[in-house]
Amino acid sequence: MNSPTQSWIGLTVTCEHCQTSKDVSRTEIARGDEILPQHPCQQDGCQAMLCDSCEQFRCTDCDRVMCIEHQSIFRDEELCPACAADALEESLLKPFYSVAVPCECCGQPVKARKPAEWDRSLMVGACCQINLGSIPDLPICDTLWNGLQRCQSVGEVSLAMALHLAECPACQQRRKEAA
Repeated sequence: MNSPTQSWIGLTVTCEHCQTSKDVSRTEIARGDEILPQHPCQQDGCQAMLCDSCEQFRCTDCDRVMCIEHQSIFRDEELCPACAADALEESLLKPFYSVAVPCECCGQPVKARKPAEWDRSLMVGACCQINLGSIPDLPICDTLWNGLQRCQSVGEVSLAMALHLAECPACQQRRKEAA
């Protein structure tokens, strides 16, 4: 607890926890004024009395005010030791990964795979599924051929085909005639 001590300036009250001092008059002491308000640290077993100048924090989970010595930072939250232990235990129980398998064509993680239409030995995801009915055996349009040469994956071939067929009047006409 804070107790007044005599100094050459007058009476001084000092916080025992942070050593903050405050000069007070004899009148304030005689009236019984609370000169240096303090409250106990709410950490179990801690005997510290904290004044407004003491370094302290409020736990974001349990809302208790404690000495800064008890503070734990976990995922950008200020937590007391008990709440930090609970948060850590809870985070360890949650899986930190998702279940996925690689597409055998492009290597991207996918949730489900199917045999590729163009090579039944490959298991591919939606990223590399392609409708072979929309692709001619040989490119019949020079613009399409140029677009396909830049592709590096089945997904890119599929996208290039769809974009080309949507824009090229010659290929659209050939598809109509074939149908």
